[in-house]
Amino acid sequence: MNMEATKLDMEITGQLAVGLPHNGMRHREFVLRAALAGDTIGAQLAYPDGPYSLIAVDQLRRQLVRVGTIPLEQITTDYLSRELLDLDYKVIQAAERRLEKKLMQASAESSTGDASNTSSSVTATD
Repeated sequence: MNMEATKLDMEITGQLAVGLPHNGMRHREFVLRAALAGDTIGAQLAYPDGPYSLIAVDQLRRQLVRVGTIPLEQITTDYLSRELLDLDYKVIQAAERRLEKKLMQASAESSTGDASNTSSSVTATD
């Protein structure tokens, strides 16, 4: 699994084990960006009565920046539900965990001085 952090560690590139089919080819290289709160909210709003696994696939779809040369608008939740092998789903989940770890490490390394960015007069009860 070849993964490399890119774009200030907000995206990660990886290789699917089998890939997604499109136009007679299997597309394996993917770019995944860090999850945003809006990805989770959007997925829950899109499938309010859906099972957790469907919501998780929709959230993942929202995070995908690229899969091979498949046009992004064609990578729908339905498409991923039908075509993404569980093995490849696990590859993407592992990439997401690796990206989150890199973001946490970067945050810890740059945390010195960050506390001074907030006013000392602001409290949690304000």
